[in-house]
Amino acid sequence: MNNNIKVEIDWKDLFKRPEKLFGYSYIYFLVFIVIVGYIYISNLTPLGKNAVKPFVIVDSSVFVEDIPFQSGRFLPSVDVMKVGVANSELIAKGKPLYTTHCASCHGENGLGDGPSSGLMNPKPRNFLNESGWKKGQKVSDMYVTLEDGLAQTGMPSFNYLAPEDRFAIIHYVRSLANIKVTDKIEDLKMLDATYNLSAGVNVPGQMPVKKAIDLLVLENKARINRTNDILNQINRSTNKNFHLFKNLAMDERKIITIFNYNFEQLRQYSNFKLNIKNDPVGMGFKPNILRMSDLELSELHKFLVSNLE
Repeated sequence: MNNNIKVEIDWKDLFKRPEKLFGYSYIYFLVFIVIVGYIYISNLTPLGKNAVKPFVIVDSSVFVEDIPFQSGRFLPSVDVMKVGVANSELIAKGKPLYTTHCASCHGENGLGDGPSSGLMNPKPRNFLNESGWKKGQKVSDMYVTLEDGLAQTGMPSFNYLAPEDRFAIIHYVRSLANIKVTDKIEDLKMLDATYNLSAGVNVPGQMPVKKAIDLLVLENKARINRTNDILNQINRSTNKNFHLFKNLAMDERKIITIFNYNFEQLRQYSNFKLNIKNDPVGMGFKPNILRMSDLELSELHKFLVSNLE
């Protein structure tokens, strides 16, 4: 028994009978795989290591403030070459405007630490930080930001303010941050040409999107009810052309809806006939309506008009 054990652990015998080393091949293979794996991982590219930050989809359930009611109005013209250059009067005018419209987010001193900033992501612009400006620090660049807003950052448009007020805010902000970047004459001319500032601007009115949707739904609901009433009236009709309508109609609701929406145009027989000729199926009729005589088509038209008037 002891002799067998001695033979089993006799290392010198392994050199005489190397086939015994085969049992250790698994260990050799495992060590080899570990070494190769380490070399492979060490040489992965940044992309392979997923070093690039993943794109995060914004939660669509987050509350989004609707646009406010706003009456249409005319914004007076400005001399861009004059208001595009800072002066003490414009800076003084800009201070209360900044406090009213900007300080809640950007802070009284322009550090991006206003009362509302804690709820915002990304944080409002720190005007004293020279890096990372989306549009730029020139007067013309900042005017574009106030005109169009920055949707990706939550910065709203301030195009409801008079152009001179916007220039005043810009000059006050630049004085806070001690911004020295200046515009070329070509920059200010381009700004004037883009927004027609020297001629004044007509700003259209606006209403909240939800209110507009409600009005459209209400308007459409009235038309749907009107269509239903007309269809019920037709189905109770004893007019001799009732069966003519039924035989030629492929989609009765579509016919009445189109007629109802375009009644002033289609009440003219010539327009009705032209529409039938061009696209009978699009009007809700069967294709065989094209084989009807002019008299039959005229009778059908009279029947429809009488039910929609």
